[in-house]
Amino acid sequence: MQEQMARVGKHYDIPVISMDNALTKAFDSGLLKKEDYYTDEYHPHADGFKLISDSIAYFYRQGLKTENQTGAYTVPANGAYGTEYAAATVVPLSALNKGSWGDTMRQTVQLNGSAQTESDAKRAMTSRNDIIPLE
Repeated sequence: MQEQMARVGKHYDIPVISMDNALTKAFDSGLLKKEDYYTDEYHPHADGFKLISDSIAYFYRQGLKTENQTGAYTVPANGAYGTEYAAATVVPLSALNKGSWGDTMRQTVQLNGSAQTESDAKRAMTSRNDIIPLE
C-alpha cells in the first residue's frame, strides 16, 4: 500500500509520511519492540498512535523551517491511477436507512460452494480469517 500512496503523492506533488519506513528501521535497530507500537501486527495501540502523531508533528515542524513555494499549484488533469472515481461522491450517513442491514437479516450467502445463512457464514468465516459481512 505504501507504494500506491507514494505514487499518488508524487503525482500530486504532496508529501507522504511513511510510518512503514520509520518503524522498520526502529524495529530492526532495536530502538523499538513491536509491542511498543502494535496491539497485533497491524493495529497501533495508544502509544502507537502517539508515535504516529509525533511523526506528523515532526513533519510539520520541518515544513515550517522551509520556504513556501512561490508558484501556483495546478491539480493534474489525470489521476495517478485513472479517472474511474473522478465523479464519485460521499453518501451522507443520514441518507442511508437500516433497510436490509437490520438484525433480522437472514440473507443466504455462498460460502465454499454451499448456501448458508449469514449467521452460519459469519461463524465459519471467523474461524478462517476471511472478511466478515457487516450487520
